[in-house]
Amino acid sequence: MLTFEDGYEAAKMMAERFDLARLKEAAEAIGEALKVYQVEEHKDFLLGLQEGLSELARFKEEVIRLQNMAKAMGVLLEVNVKFRE
Repeated sequence: MLTFEDGYEAAKMMAERFDLARLKEAAEAIGEALKVYQVEEHKDFLLGLQEGLSELARFKEEVIRLQNMAKAMGVLLEVNVKFRE
């Protein structure tokens, strides 16, 4: 049985390959699908996937904001993020 945590792990794998715009689009698409999805068996997985994608998109937005602030101050800020432990 797929769990919320499984969905969140899938979101982390997607975040490694998706840019911010694609992460946001995927989170929105999953959110819309959840509104009409009726099969409870996989709903927790989809909830984890949607929550993970949304959270990771917010994280990427924050990193980009910080990089832009650093750039405005003449500093290069390089961030390498792994979404796995």
